[in-house]
Amino acid sequence: MRLVCKEFDSKTSPTLFKKVVVPFTAELYDMVEDDVSARISKGKARANDVPSDLNRLHFYEPHEDSIYCRKSGDRKEKHGLRVFQGFGPHMNKFGIRFEVTEHELAMAPDKQSNHKQVDAYHGEYAWPPPGYPRFGRLAKLESSADETPRMTAALATLVNVREIGLSIDSGLGFLGGPDRSHHDMIFDRPLPVFDEGSTAQRPHSDGATQFWSSLRQSRDTFTPNTDFAHERLLTCILDNGGGGLPTVCSTEYDAKEYDDTTLWPTVKTDCILGDTDLSTPIRGVFYTTNEYNNGEPAGMHQISIPLSPVNMTDQQKQWILETGWAQSAFLDTYILALADNSQIFHQVTKITISKISSGLLSKLDHSVFWGALPNAENIALLVSPDWRTVGKDDASDASLPTIAPSCTINTFRGVVHRISLLGNIKRLRIGYTDGGEYGKGMFGRNQNLMPAPITVMEQLLDEHPDVLSLDHVEDLTLVNCWLTPQMLKYLTTLPTFASATEKFLTLDSVSLTANTKYERQDAFQINLGNMVLHDFREGSWPAIINDLAQLVQPIIPEPEILDPRGNATVVEQGPLSAPYKKFTLTSCGYTRLKASASIFDQSALDDNDQADDRVLGRNAEHWFHRRGERVGRHMLTSDDKFLGRILPRMPSSEKSVLEVWGLQIGWPRGQGEEAAYDGCGKGGEGRFSGCIRTI
Repeated sequence: MRLVCKEFDSKTSPTLFKKVVVPFTAELYDMVEDDVSARISKGKARANDVPSDLNRLHFYEPHEDSIYCRKSGDRKEKHGLRVFQGFGPHMNKFGIRFEVTEHELAMAPDKQSNHKQVDAYHGEYAWPPPGYPRFGRLAKLESSADETPRMTAALATLVNVREIGLSIDSGLGFLGGPDRSHHDMIFDRPLPVFDEGSTAQRPHSDGATQFWSSLRQSRDTFTPNTDFAHERLLTCILDNGGGGLPTVCSTEYDAKEYDDTTLWPTVKTDCILGDTDLSTPIRGVFYTTNEYNNGEPAGMHQISIPLSPVNMTDQQKQWILETGWAQSAFLDTYILALADNSQIFHQVTKITISKISSGLLSKLDHSVFWGALPNAENIALLVSPDWRTVGKDDASDASLPTIAPSCTINTFRGVVHRISLLGNIKRLRIGYTDGGEYGKGMFGRNQNLMPAPITVMEQLLDEHPDVLSLDHVEDLTLVNCWLTPQMLKYLTTLPTFASATEKFLTLDSVSLTANTKYERQDAFQINLGNMVLHDFREGSWPAIINDLAQLVQPIIPEPEILDPRGNATVVEQGPLSAPYKKFTLTSCGYTRLKASASIFDQSALDDNDQADDRVLGRNAEHWFHRRGERVGRHMLTSDDKFLGRILPRMPSSEKSVLEVWGLQIGWPRGQGEEAAYDGCGKGGEGRFSGCIRTI
């Protein structure tokens, strides 16, 4: 109806196009009408140069949180995206994606060699060419990214926007490669730009859920009562769209009636495995197996991205290098375009950066960017730590040397510090998109947890860290990171917080390390009416929550007044200041860092780490051990001492007191299934959640 009725279109478009996310492509500026582009070239573009003819748009295609519009008659290769001039005034939320996906890397096209073979007296050798050969698509993309006037004109149409969003991934972070379970293959989706929900517990699409149920039902028909987590998802491509499958349907199962595959139900893979660029349709069958043979039956192959993170091809390295050039140019242009349209973007109240690679973070540490958004009160900044840097070697080849992911900290902290100086910021959400509970695969899930960006890297393990003073922030959320008990204490007891009328602190998937100062294992007691709970070490979650919320009176022996025999003299402490009125914890627990014992004593966490259900499975099941052996040689690893591993256990005494306080142990029923497919057991083990208000 909207496509054929002006009145219906005028009433529905403000709702349909209220939230729009577009990918940054070389055709992005085709969204701007030719007459606007002409005025740009003459230097006469104005913010009110917005075409009003909506009838020229007759097709739209929604995809998750995005809406794209295509104009009839446009050439296929240009897609004819026309969003800005017709629907810009309707947009309340506008976001841009510019991401290097693993699928894109795996399909990086071939291009001519950078070197020329030269015959000489002593033999043949390679000589670099006079110019660096480019991927045509990426060269065009970089050229588009440099067009500041056209970006300025495009953003000038967003006269009613209140929230802007960005998602930029350079491909230099932790890559899953072949380390993907069949659950992840089916349910994996890009992170939504405008969504503050927990990434670790996102709902699944209806199509993927239906396909998953059918797959399990099919598996149970042949081998009921088996663990579906110990399976691989495979395909068999049918060359002629039909025929028998002797390797799947045999007389062993008495399943001859299924030999004719033309009678089988079909499903479109784009709703199951996401976007796929196929030049010709392919017909095949999905099936699962728990075998890990050296060779697969003829015609069979595992559905996995042909990408080895530790051994990337020259084409893949060059793809990352050239995309990085385009992303850097895009961010520069985007920030200048915001500044040129400051009269429009002064009304923006929320900035959502759902993902940005750490190598691009420094672009945000600039007064021009924040000066263009003077009334922003709500900021979300989630970072993907780089594990590599990109450049050229002496032979002009693209190189990707590895770096410590914790190199991100100081830059991230610098950006947060700049934000803290903005007096208008009331809500701040900071953290990481990768690692910890947000990680995937045997080598990613519950590992590679990064420290909270509230102090410099050199002071992360100090007893008295210099924690950022977030004076104006009333609602602070830390996401998917770790804290030392000292960092958390300093964060919540800074003098500037005491003068605040009301503050809220949320820890979303945050883990505590061992204490970085003196601690005595049996030094803390908690009185709960007629019951006394013992054995709480200083720096444990019960001790931290007890201090922050003041639910009960803490009784702490001071180390300096221990008598020579080691007996503690108990001293009652008065209530501490409680600047935060509401303290929300979502899936919190403990983490162990890679730091050696000589640097950081973590023996207090030994009770939490009695067994290791992780990679290559110390005490893990044999199936995951074999899977880890096959996948592990392709995966990136790091000895970075500041990377944490989530511990899947918590002492029973701590669970008891947390439950008495009304906190929930583990994840809600029905959540956390995906962790089992990565060999981690049930998701939420050793974690707790709840909400506490101070007295």
